[in-house]
Amino acid sequence: MKKLYFVFVLLLIAREFMAQNTVYSLSAPREASLLSTGLGFNILGAFQSKKVTVLTLAEIHQLNRNDLDVLDRTATYNFSLRAKKTSDQLLLSSFILPATIFLDPNQRNQYGEKAVIALESYLMSVGSTFLVKTLVKRTRPFVYNENAPFSEKIKADARMSFFSGHTSTTATSSFLAASFLTANGENKNISPYIWTSAAAIPAIQGYLRWKAGKHFPTDIFIGYIVGAGIGYLLPKLHEGF
Repeated sequence: MKKLYFVFVLLLIAREFMAQNTVYSLSAPREASLLSTGLGFNILGAFQSKKVTVLTLAEIHQLNRNDLDVLDRTATYNFSLRAKKTSDQLLLSSFILPATIFLDPNQRNQYGEKAVIALESYLMSVGSTFLVKTLVKRTRPFVYNENAPFSEKIKADARMSFFSGHTSTTATSSFLAASFLTANGENKNISPYIWTSAAAIPAIQGYLRWKAGKHFPTDIFIGYIVGAGIGYLLPKLHEGF
């Protein structure tokens, strides 16, 4: 009897420990809905992108930066290949951010759940950005810049300004990582630093896209809000049971 009692107590302790370290739960209907929505956005974006035509010479010459508001007008003076290259590198690096959970001993649980949440987040972020870009077809700021190469202005990508995909995806990555690292309360002492870093990284990305002449400030602002919202809200949606 004493042995059975001892085993029973151990089971209770183990159950309590697992409960304390369990933050996220998955639901088949919910995950199917989120994954299908994210995939749908990407498929629709790919289909719509075939309808994006290049700007004609006449359309380019008709562009006037004075038709823009004062804030967005600032981007039309920019064109930097160096800033573009750095922003591309930052985008690729940002995909590693959610993997920081592997470095934190307090986060080494629920890898499967976190992987599903990350997949859903990226599908939603990339898909929604891609779809909106192909529907809005906003001309990028560098097209207004007389010093930017003409060969870049006559590409279909020159009409993919709204909203910033680099900023939205980077924001999704950083806010997703911050959500994972702070969800169970284990890192509450450094939580302000985690969230400050999460906010700063996509802001830097936004600046680089502005400097490169790829995006207007309004493109960057909307991209930041969309990406951060997805990175923060998707994990929240999966908390609890």
